[in-house]
Amino acid sequence: MRSNFPKALSLLCASVLVSSCRTEACSSVLYCLDGVTLQFQPAIVAKQEVVVTIFGDDASYSDTYSPTQESGTLYVNVENNVDAGDFTVKSARLDPQMPGTVTYNVMADGITVAQGTVTPQYQRVSKGPSEECMQSCTQAQVTVPVSQ
Repeated sequence: MRSNFPKALSLLCASVLVSSCRTEACSSVLYCLDGVTLQFQPAIVAKQEVVVTIFGDDASYSDTYSPTQESGTLYVNVENNVDAGDFTVKSARLDPQMPGTVTYNVMADGITVAQGTVTPQYQRVSKGPSEECMQSCTQAQVTVPVSQ
């Protein structure tokens, strides 16, 4: 995954608090966020850059990822393959927005590899390491076919 200090810190806190969830500190860790996740099938492999753009309702969100830089408003799940000289993008998540219709465009190394429009099917879910730490949120996962 990409480096993101606040999210990495939250994950670190989550792992520390798993054993002590009965404390008030449990509520300070986010296990569940409202939003929509685009799962890329197959995962996108690129050498230079991946640009993910989502248009939802009246707003647009985008993220640009390259091995040396990242910017944007989405959370992009990336695995760097240093030995192969490339990287793999598995998914992109938009939170806490929950647009009724999502139009997406994904480019890898300057080539459009996925585009389309979907209506996410949101569901109420609960997540957490134990009953004491369970949190509820509304999420959708959309499978995005990728051509490379």
